[in-house]
Amino acid sequence: MILLNPATGVTQRTVTSSAGLYTFVSLNPGEYQVTASQTGFASVALTKVIVNVDQITEADIVLFCGVSGDTYALHVDEEYAKTTRFGQRAAHGMLTASLLSTVNGAMLKRPGGLYVSQTLHFRRPVFIGDTLRATSVVVELIPENRRLRCKTRVVNQRGELVLDGEAVLQKDAAPGAEA
Repeated sequence: MILLNPATGVTQRTVTSSAGLYTFVSLNPGEYQVTASQTGFASVALTKVIVNVDQITEADIVLFCGVSGDTYALHVDEEYAKTTRFGQRAAHGMLTASLLSTVNGAMLKRPGGLYVSQTLHFRRPVFIGDTLRATSVVVELIPENRRLRCKTRVVNQRGELVLDGEAVLQKDAAPGAEA
């Protein structure tokens, strides 16, 4: 299931047919309808997957510190952060990057697959209170090894690019389907 932000007007609808197809529709104006297939690589028709995050919160940062062990002062010490070029605490870059796992994982739904690689280019800091939108767009299908090459990006509430890169995903074959 993709979690989308209803505060932005984005809604989610899932349709399942006997063929095992599911579709996410009614995205913001100008965004693509996303169609995914559980029937195998040949029928992958993903164009764009979008995930919205309400806001980066203090809790997000504290929880990420606990999971990652990254307690660098820029993330946790307000007084120290005031002395940096940012003038305030910044979220972990990898917390922001983790949103790409969400959007790319949505492309690998049933029967599944592997996240093969991801490049990351950190363009701007993310601060507590920022609202983020992560997107992944399939730009190439590589049928010989069932891979998808995707352009990935995260923007903030002002539409500023905070992170971009490229992902390579490998889609598993559906049970009983040709590899």
